[in-house]
Amino acid sequence: FDDAPGLLRVVTQLSERHEANRSAPWAVSDAPREYIDNLLKAIVGFSLPISRLTGQRKLSQNRSAADQAGVRDGLLASDNPYDHALAQLIAKE
Repeated sequence: FDDAPGLLRVVTQLSERHEANRSAPWAVSDAPREYIDNLLKAIVGFSLPISRLTGQRKLSQNRSAADQAGVRDGLLASDNPYDHALAQLIAKE
């Protein structure tokens, strides 16, 4: 799907879900409307039925050491113990 209201709804829900536990959560409404409208033009939404899940972790291994440290430090600044566990995994990679 590519209708702007549908895409905005999905992007907003994803942002709310993944930013909710941050000390200063970012929201789609924090960005200028023109910026969001331009991003939505570049997004194509899709829906897939899930028949099987196979896990694999990707922990910024393809990023520079500085980027990895930034991700790790951001996770460590969280109050969420799962974020701390993920930061430890990043440090081991």
